[in-house]
Amino acid sequence: MKKYDTYLPLFPGFYGTMFESEEEAEIDRINSDRSDAGLEKIDDGSIEFDEDGYRRAIAAKCCNFLSKKLQELNVVQDIFFQDIISPREYNFANDSINIAVGLTVKNRRAIQAYVLGHRKEFQEFLKSRYTACSGFIPSYSNLLVD
Repeated sequence: MKKYDTYLPLFPGFYGTMFESEEEAEIDRINSDRSDAGLEKIDDGSIEFDEDGYRRAIAAKCCNFLSKKLQELNVVQDIFFQDIISPREYNFANDSINIAVGLTVKNRRAIQAYVLGHRKEFQEFLKSRYTACSGFIPSYSNLLVD
């Protein structure tokens, strides 16, 4: 098995997505439970959230989910969580999950067969993703080579 460092595809990031932590909603839920139990409400400063732990747990679950699905298709041996990368500012990018993908020779052959079987669609993907435009200089070619 050979490992390839990459990022987790399809993960939209945390900021402004369904994966963003909802601290206010959690405090509301806690206060509702406390109210039902006849206890005083807590304020925002009473709880310390483990934001890093939350993000790492979500990242690990995303990796495990995708790894299982891709193992069923025999296109990966495993996916290994490495780190979460967050931009300094969220104007142009969102968070990403860095991973290592473990591939066997059989996996690489299955991927190659899939790409060649869907050549037209893959070429369209490459052009839409890696064609230079204002503000973007691609690091990769947008041409599918034989």
